[in-house]
Amino acid sequence: MRREELEALERLFAAALEAAPEERRRLLAAAPPELAREAEKLLLADARAGDLAELVAAAAAEVTAEAGPAGRRLGPFELLRELGRGGMSTVYLARRPPGQLPREVALKVVRQGLASPMLERRLLAETRILAGLVHPNIARLLDSGRAEDGSPYFVMEAIDGLPIDQYCDHHRLGVEARLRLFLATCRAVDHAHRNLIVHRDLKPSNVLVDREGAVKLLDFGIAKLLDADQEVELTRSSLRLGTPGYASPEQILGQPITTASDVYSLGVLLYRLLTGSRPYRFGTTAPLREIEAAIVGEKAPPASAAAARAGATVEGIAAAAARGERPESLARRLRGDLDTILAMALRKEPERRYLSAAQLAEDLERHLEGHPVRARRDTFFYRAGKFAGRHRWAVAAGAAALVVSLFFVAALWRQEQRTARERDRAESVSGLLVSLFEVAEPAPQRAGALTARELLDRGRAELSRLEDQPESQLLLRSTLAGLYEKLGLFGEARELLRQNLELQEQRIGRRHAAVAETLYLLGRATARGGDIEAAEPLFRESLELRRQLLGEDDPAVAVGLNSLALVLHEKGELAAAEPLYRQAIEKSRRLLGEADAQTVKTRANLALLLLDRGDYEPAEKLFGEALAGREALPGDQELVAEALDGLGQTLLAQGRAEEAATRLEEGLELRQSLFGDEHPSTARSRAHLGDALRARDPEAAEELIERAREQRRALLGEDSAELAESLAIEAALRASQGREAEAADLYRRSIETYGKTLAEGHPLMLRPIVGLALLEAGRGKCEEAVPLLEAALGKLPLNDRRREAAERAVEGCPRILTPPAPLSGTERGE
Repeated sequence: MRREELEALERLFAAALEAAPEERRRLLAAAPPELAREAEKLLLADARAGDLAELVAAAAAEVTAEAGPAGRRLGPFELLRELGRGGMSTVYLARRPPGQLPREVALKVVRQGLASPMLERRLLAETRILAGLVHPNIARLLDSGRAEDGSPYFVMEAIDGLPIDQYCDHHRLGVEARLRLFLATCRAVDHAHRNLIVHRDLKPSNVLVDREGAVKLLDFGIAKLLDADQEVELTRSSLRLGTPGYASPEQILGQPITTASDVYSLGVLLYRLLTGSRPYRFGTTAPLREIEAAIVGEKAPPASAAAARAGATVEGIAAAAARGERPESLARRLRGDLDTILAMALRKEPERRYLSAAQLAEDLERHLEGHPVRARRDTFFYRAGKFAGRHRWAVAAGAAALVVSLFFVAALWRQEQRTARERDRAESVSGLLVSLFEVAEPAPQRAGALTARELLDRGRAELSRLEDQPESQLLLRSTLAGLYEKLGLFGEARELLRQNLELQEQRIGRRHAAVAETLYLLGRATARGGDIEAAEPLFRESLELRRQLLGEDDPAVAVGLNSLALVLHEKGELAAAEPLYRQAIEKSRRLLGEADAQTVKTRANLALLLLDRGDYEPAEKLFGEALAGREALPGDQELVAEALDGLGQTLLAQGRAEEAATRLEEGLELRQSLFGDEHPSTARSRAHLGDALRARDPEAAEELIERAREQRRALLGEDSAELAESLAIEAALRASQGREAEAADLYRRSIETYGKTLAEGHPLMLRPIVGLALLEAGRGKCEEAVPLLEAALGKLPLNDRRREAAERAVEGCPRILTPPAPLSGTERGE
């Protein structure tokens, strides 16, 4: 091409890349044919271009690149080797500094000279999306920053795995094993949907399977994020359509994107896993318009037909063999439920598909268990056939007696009616929730996308649509309450749960297991909102109902014991809380297992109580056990962060500041990835890490402590126990800096603030009391110091490191002490 033609092509490509699909087609149609063809090739190449998923997948497949970057550093990261590169970024395998886990990470860096405001906003969006997703089947974001040249980068866990289709073929997995892996993918996608995120680029290279067989979902680079600060251009499909062949018809047509769009892409992915091919037949070099026409206009053939048709080719025979089948047996295996499930997932109209990844997964699970699936027409004979398939011997025996047959028919009829009611209720709620995604698609005149709060408020307002469906109302209110609670909006959550409690009392009375569950949820929201006194009777009533209705050997009783113990613990009633914790642990271990999340959580809570009481060695042991147990629960990273924080505090209380700082730094990093930088839990970790660094790195400690204090004040208010703790930590820092008057004032403010939220004598108040007493004794102000010291000595554990200092301080102020009473004759040995 001549220079002017190249420039024209560049302008056309740039304009088409930014345009919505319909506008893009108009631009290409108006351009000279040769220029339009070249621009279309560039658009197709851009759409097919690999992102982080392909790059990490290439590394997992041991596709190594030049060793050029080895030894180079990027900020705190040592680059080991290049994993791969796309059009706008390069990904390296990198090593983090000692003490930070995991050591090896995937580091994605925008190539120098290509950074633009739009691209940076896209990377920021991807970072924020990943930070909000914590799930065992979603690759975790670890960090982000800027290189010395200003290029943005972010850090993810390095996944040593293969794309899901390659993994399945490499291990020659059968249909059932492939379905099991796919179900894990559905759970990851459903987790994203529940966090108000639509992925929009689901394909094999974005779903990796590691060496242990665990699925990891990657690359949320073009995901739709419904968040308060997200800009419209990042929620539209103008940057990329997604990958050709996996995009839904509405993505191709530029229509609103909902959770059903991801369901379609999951359908294409499942079709490929089961048959070895995609639903539509076009070559890898087919023009973009041909691909779009097939996706929008052609009907996908049944998977069984595709398998049978491919049996006449070498590729088809190989694909069947990779699944442990012959072409004809594979076709038989796919015929029936799997054909129907795929047909429903791949419907052109979004509203006629499964409404969520969870619904798709539910049908696949029902198929694997031999139960009727939602996608099939719900007829008696179909259900009877499924029942017979699950209970061959029972049906054979039943056929010998007419009365058994009649009971069988009646049971099927009841099952049919019950399932229909459950389906209608689930579809009502799912439809309402999905409609929220649809109305959230920003219109051109909107200034921005709906926030998560607006989305929940809209769903709350829509509850009136379910007035004639009380069960659906209860389910949706409970769902919305959980989401409000996750956003920290505890008042809204409590109100919804109160409404549920009132409705349940009207319909089923107070003495019911469902009421016990609502009481528990209401107690949890109340406690998290800071009203411990109001939460206690709710937990007590819930626990008593569960014991009466479910019996002592029910896991819900263990949950109730833990919650009640936690409330008493928060109130400072440690002697009352400890036996409840131990009962809860015993039940959880026996009923759920040693590694169950509930067992691990309760063990960590008991460890916190032992820490507050000064029993450091058993507390350290329990925190260690909790962390070991949580390694088997990678999805519950919030629990891991709590255990790291508790273990760090325990080590610090024993004077092991270096070890404590390492654990607390891990906890801070994890909480940043879980909750973001502006969250009470992140501020807590920041305060505790600053406390551990006071002696080793006073400047870093001061920055952490001051920031945590202001965050806690802004997030939790002036009267919170968290702010009181920050004031005590800052007072200790000022005392170590020789700023004694300032430290004394901070200690007094800490004691005063604690007094507004904690009962007198609470263990948490000992820190500022002892700190102030020692400070004043050191300044010679014994009249103020001694009463504080005497009170503290009556409460400090015998093994507390502060006890010796307090006793020395008392000895230094003997003139203030009240003389001891004379010993009685018996005490003197008379």
